[in-house]
Amino acid sequence: MTENVERFQHLKVKMLSTGDVQGCLRKLETLLRVIKYPGQVDYNSLSKGDPSAFLPIVSFTLTSFSPPFAEQLTAAGFELTGKTDLRFTDTFYKVLRDIFHYKPVLTKQQFLQWGFSQRKISVMCDVINFVQQKHNQLKKPRVRCPAQNKEGRPDGRGEVQPTLIAPDQPLVVNHTEYQSIFPCRKVLLQFSWKHDHRGGGR
Repeated sequence: MTENVERFQHLKVKMLSTGDVQGCLRKLETLLRVIKYPGQVDYNSLSKGDPSAFLPIVSFTLTSFSPPFAEQLTAAGFELTGKTDLRFTDTFYKVLRDIFHYKPVLTKQQFLQWGFSQRKISVMCDVINFVQQKHNQLKKPRVRCPAQNKEGRPDGRGEVQPTLIAPDQPLVVNHTEYQSIFPCRKVLLQFSWKHDHRGGGR
């Protein structure tokens, strides 16, 4: 009787653990769609804790998903390309510690071993969320189109060029004020009027 109870409890724990792994896999699957992960995902290997199934996802998340974040890592001295699995994981854990201030529930050695699938999947979900947050913080604001002056030409400083008309000057032009601009025309008009007047008096 006691043996049967122990066997049932072991089976129950195993079923709960499997259910938790499947739930974590569904969360990871959703996040991979969000970041548009282009590679093939071996969910069977992930559920078994195969490190070779996790490392490509880590690499894409840190180096390809967000170019601004990848540039920040490079500027900070974190090189993640062209490394062995061991050295890549070592740098990966340094990024978690120094950039995200995050301590995984697994050691580097455990991450590179088979097993610990639920913990590994949980770490992957956390990493993707962290990188998404960093990406949103580092995204450059949209560049606004430069303002245009009245002639339709953009100002180099992004400001509207001042118009030639002073703010307090009326928009309706008083043409009598502009007669002095053409003195020759005024003299000719006066001469013509006098000539016609004299000719009419004759």
